[in-house]
Amino acid sequence: MQGACSVDALRSYRYNRYTMNKTIELTVLTSFGCSSCKLFLAFWDTVKGDWPNVQFEEIDMLTEYGQALLIKHHAFASPAIIINDALFSAGGFQEEKFLTTLAELSLP
Repeated sequence: MQGACSVDALRSYRYNRYTMNKTIELTVLTSFGCSSCKLFLAFWDTVKGDWPNVQFEEIDMLTEYGQALLIKHHAFASPAIIINDALFSAGGFQEEKFLTTLAELSLP
C-alpha cells in the first residue's frame, strides 16, 4: 500500500484473505496496570479476525523472557509491539500505522 489511508479504509480492505499468505509474528510485551497495553489489546481484539495470517503472543515484560526481549529490542516502555522480530513501537501505537504495516507485510 502506498500513501496514507484512513483506518476505516484499512479495515474495509479487510485484507483479502487470498493475498494474505505471509505469516506475521506479532509479539506484545505488556505490564500489569498499563493503560496503553489495555488499549492495544482491546484494539487487537477488534481487528484480529481480519488477520488470520498473524500469530499473536502477549508476554509479560517482567518475566525473564520478557526482559530479554526488552533488552534485545531496546524497548523501554509498554506496550512494546514487536512485528517479525523488529520493534514496531513502544509506549503506545497508531492504529493506522499498525494496520498499514500488517497490510504491507501480508502482501506477497
